[in-house]
Parts: sequence; C-alpha cells; structure tokens
Amino acid sequence: MNDEFPPFELPEEPALDPAMLESMRTSVEESVKKETGALATLRAWPTLRRRALFLAAILGVTAFGLIRGWAHPAIALGLCFAASAIAWLSLRPLHQPALPRWVELMVPAAAIGGVVILALLTSGPQVPFVNHLRCFAPGMATATAVLIAWRMVSRSTVGFHALAAAAAAGLAANAFLAGGCALLGPQHLLAGHASVILILVVGVWITDRLRRSV
Repeated sequence: MNDEFPPFELPEEPALDPAMLESMRTSVEESVKKETGALATLRAWPTLRRRALFLAAILGVTAFGLIRGWAHPAIALGLCFAASAIAWLSLRPLHQPALPRWVELMVPAAAIGGVVILALLTSGPQVPFVNHLRCFAPGMATATAVLIAWRMVSRSTVGFHALAAAAAAGLAANAFLAGGCALLGPQHLLAGHASVILILVVGVWITDRLRRSV
C-alpha cells in the first residue's frame, strides 16, 4: 500500500520578506498611536453616550439659531427632530447587521429631498444674491462644525455612517438657519439653505469614494 500511495510532501513555505514585516510593524504602530489621547477616549465611550454627545451638538446649533432670531421655530424644531433621528443612525453600533441597501440610500436622499420640498412649498419675494450668501456661509460653517463633532465620536468614518452624519449635519445647519433667518421663498431657501445639505452630502460621498479607491 505504501508503494501505491507515496507519502504526501508539504510544500515549502515561502520566506517572509523582511521589508514587508517592517512595513506591517510600522503600520500597526501607527494605528495604535492614532487610538490614543482624547479622541480615543471619546470613541471608547458606550454608544448611547456618544449618541447623546452628537445630539447635544445638533440641539445646540438649533437653539443658537432660535435665540439669534426666533424666525421660524416650528420649521427649526422639525428639522432638528429629523437631524436627531438620522444622527442616531449615523452612530449605529458596528456589530449590528448592516441595514438594507435601499435604506442606506434612502436616508441621505430623503434628507435632501425633504429640505428641497420644504423650500418649494414656501412663498416669498426674490432677494439679491448676496442675501443667499449671508445664509449659505454660516450654514456651511455650522454643518461642518456638527460633522466634526460626529467625527470625534464615531468609530466608522466611511460608507453609510458618513453619509448619514453628513445628512444629519446638513439638517442641523438648516434648523439653525430656519431659527434665525426671516426670509422665505423657494429661491432663497434653495440657494441659501438647501444647498448646504446637498453640497455636504455630495462632498462626503465623493470623499468616501476616493478613499475607497486608494
């Protein structure tokens, strides 16, 4: 029997490249260094606490907008509620099963579509272009600040989590603008308000695609 079935010879394992081992060691050390300090402490918090911190940022900018002008409180609070709901999803625990693809696509699309529809349902006079910039500039600054707050507490910065965070930040900025801006009308709300969430979501989506392709 031994002559018919010769002993099986194991293939020789290839020698490990020292340069590759050094590269892997450096990569691991860099990853460890990134997970130290204040940001690592924040991201190590329980999910509920991190969600509460992100929601506090959204509620804070909405309250600041209302204090600044108390222009359209109902719209501001409605947008704040929508932003809070999406913010909750943006910090969804990574160990939970992924949401259906159509849900992931619907969340940012619904956020943008909701703001656009809201703008189209209003009526008001046309205003000079500079009035749009007076809302667009602080709106983008507010949205960026809220997105940075999310980035500080998030454990995943790509894919659905990033898009949901961008949508929540854009809605929060629109809540801030609705609280302090007395102007209504499709022209102003589309150019000065809705453009903020559109640019933010598209920008995050492009950035995410570029990061994945590298």
